[in-house]
Amino acid sequence: MKNINQSSSSSSPNSTPSYCTVGTMQKIEWVTTELYYGDDAEHVDIIQGIERGDALPRLRSYDQIAQIVKKVGFEVVKEKDLAKPSAKPWWTRLKMGRFAYWRNHILITVLAFLGIAPKGVVDVHEMLFKTADYLVRGGETGIFTPMHMILCRKPKKKTEIRTEN
Repeated sequence: MKNINQSSSSSSPNSTPSYCTVGTMQKIEWVTTELYYGDDAEHVDIIQGIERGDALPRLRSYDQIAQIVKKVGFEVVKEKDLAKPSAKPWWTRLKMGRFAYWRNHILITVLAFLGIAPKGVVDVHEMLFKTADYLVRGGETGIFTPMHMILCRKPKKKTEIRTEN
């Protein structure tokens, strides 16, 4: 049996695994957590900002991931948000103060004006800054995690069980 480690399928509109012949599979997914409420305008804004900035079709909730892997015949061995305490908050590295932002913005603008940096780099810098802000807000509110781990295995067939005994 093969084992697969897979990074997030969040960037795929169809996250159903197509390799159902593997033995075990571990996935790390970008998901909304149990603290996310779809009727909270701020929550929706944060999640849509993450989706837009990271070019994601639509983030799934943590419980949808288990449903998807069960649907294609896997059993869930373990699920865990690897970003929950006692882990250091993942979003702290994304925080950029206003001074650092303006320093970088001025540098990039000057480089673009001089023709050293490519056209459009200032717009990309702005988009990345906004996306980082949405990611930080998602982490601080606890409504988003980029590290939801799910360990799955393909159930053994009856013939496989007999040969192992």
